[in-house]
Order: sequence, then structure tokens, then C-alpha cells
Amino acid sequence: MNNRKYRSRYCFRKIILGLLVVVTIPLTIAGCRNKEMSPRRATELATDRLGLSDEQSQKIAPIVEDLFAEKESLQEIRQTINDEILSQMKSETADAEKIGSSINWKL
Repeated sequence: MNNRKYRSRYCFRKIILGLLVVVTIPLTIAGCRNKEMSPRRATELATDRLGLSDEQSQKIAPIVEDLFAEKESLQEIRQTINDEILSQMKSETADAEKIGSSINWKL
């Protein structure tokens, strides 16, 4: 009897921890980004703030474009994880192991 009670608490803790991670990471990322920022605008901003020459600005432009491409990829992964968790929560039986494995697999 106590073993069953311990398991349910453990599963509940895993679900809560997973949800906390899934909610905290996007909020942190959302707080650190500007929705209107483009790779070109980010390069211009860095050039202005750091006082870079045109040559230096041209060197960092491909790096900035790669970062923005990676950011879009991470946003798609985040959306997929959120959709999976939402569908699990809407089902009558939420499987803590499946939610945890999908979070760990995507990250």
C-alpha cells in the first residue's frame, strides 16, 4: 500500500518537474528576445554597439544568420513538446514516463 502511494507521488513529482522545465525555458527565452529582430537587424545592432568596421560586420553576418536559424529550429521543437504535453494532459491517463522521455529526447 505504501509502495503504491510512493509511486504515485514520484510520478506526480516527475510530471510537475517536467512541466516546470517546459514552462520555464520558453519564458526565459521569450524574455530575452525581441520578436521584430531579424538577422540583418541584429548584425546592424551589434555593429553599432560594438563599433565594428564593415569588414568585421560582414564576418559576423553568417554567424548571426546561423544563430537565427537555430533559434527557429528550437522554437519548432518547443512547440512540438508543448503539443505533446498538452495532448497527454488532455487524455484521461497522463503517462509520466512518456512525457519525460519526450522532453529528454527533444532536448
